[in-house]
Amino acid sequence: MVRIHLPLRTWFLHTYLKISQWMRDSTAFLTSMLSWAHQIKYGLEAGKQPRK
Repeated sequence: MVRIHLPLRTWFLHTYLKISQWMRDSTAFLTSMLSWAHQIKYGLEAGKQPRK
């Protein structure tokens, strides 16, 4: 039992760390994408205003 249980626990811990790291990376990626989209949106709006 111990031989099976110990690698399973280390694998679970390793997977948990990988997932938490991936969540941090994806969150940072999403925030940067959102700010980039906001900049494009404001840039387009600022470009449209002088034409009126």
